[in-house]
Amino acid sequence: LSENHSYFMDHLDEIVRGHIGQSVLIYDGKVVGYYPSDLAGYQAGMNTYGSGNFLLERCLADKEDYIQTFHSRVTFA
Repeated sequence: LSENHSYFMDHLDEIVRGHIGQSVLIYDGKVVGYYPSDLAGYQAGMNTYGSGNFLLERCLADKEDYIQTFHSRVTFA
């Protein structure tokens, strides 16, 4: 999965161009399809590549939407 995610992030602009709102299916470091919904993309990925072998991402307009920051207030004693 990390290879597919790296490919997605490295080629983000070209992948999402013209596909905002769609889901992109990436396998073996290549875009293998665009789908109108996450469910359609997930079903295609599972049927073709099997569980854990593909990346499915939503094409979003802003790069910042792909960045998540988590903060923890946990203290270890």
